[in-house]
Amino acid sequence: MLRGSNAFRFLFALWLLASALIAPAAGQNRELFTIDDYFRIVSFRIDDWTKDGRWLAGSISSQADRLAPDNYRYGDPTYIAPSVADLVVMDTRDGKPIRLFPQKEQVRGAAWSPDGKRLALFVYRKPAYQIMIWSRETKAFEKASFKSPKPIAANSSLVWAPDGTKLYLGLRPPDWETKSAELFKKATVAPIIQFDSEKPFLPWDEVGRRSRLIIPAVWEIAANKITELLRKLRSCRPGSSRTEPIGSSNGTSPKRRITTSSAARRTSSRSCRSRAVRRASCSSPTNSALSPGPKTTGYSPTPTRATSTSWASRTRNRGS
Repeated sequence: MLRGSNAFRFLFALWLLASALIAPAAGQNRELFTIDDYFRIVSFRIDDWTKDGRWLAGSISSQADRLAPDNYRYGDPTYIAPSVADLVVMDTRDGKPIRLFPQKEQVRGAAWSPDGKRLALFVYRKPAYQIMIWSRETKAFEKASFKSPKPIAANSSLVWAPDGTKLYLGLRPPDWETKSAELFKKATVAPIIQFDSEKPFLPWDEVGRRSRLIIPAVWEIAANKITELLRKLRSCRPGSSRTEPIGSSNGTSPKRRITTSSAARRTSSRSCRSRAVRRASCSSPTNSALSPGPKTTGYSPTPTRATSTSWASRTRNRGS
């Protein structure tokens, strides 16, 4: 039996022998898969089908089409990373693609109308997305233009009404981008960043929630009329309710009580339980000695003023 270094030498000799046996013949060139090849690989993504399954809309792109992102703005809700593609429409009977644009564009949310004759999509035109509608019968874009004083949300969905005369989408409040950029800057741009438990525990939570602030709206295409389904956008704590005017902007529509979903309440409950665990850990003798001050060691019965140890204290606790 081979042991120790002898066994290692024997296995190494077998590896060399196997490499020699499977090596290509002399003079034969082997092309290796390189990083350049990776960025040239093309993929096809299906965005939407018509109801009868005959027509589909899809995007053709490669990894190179997503290059040059600004990594310093990772997590910034106002940042739209580059991602261009060839948007095509294809008849599944013959498989021949029809390019909708002469060059690659940054598009998203392509959706067929209920009758399958029109394709609505978002096209990025700095500084925000715009809506365009492509007609399958004329093979051209319609002249109807979406005009709104409020920008389209970058993560908005695009949904056709059942009669094919309206589109549902999401808008941003006028000051959303400015406030979101300020919050992101406060959480990232500074030599030293202090997180205070008297405020939202992690500023990243508040920054991440900014993307969820959307004003639902409906666009009547023929009349080029935009109606906001919520006149005023407000935040509310999970489990609470509020009254908001719904419908037209003249305020004549009835009021409807809006209650946050059970999923949001469950999320809040889990968050409260986790804060309770942190409060219990703060009361232990070890953590009390490591805590930086009374602001982070006291107990507060109010969920919105939950206390916890600082990031540095919790890091030291884990290390110990």
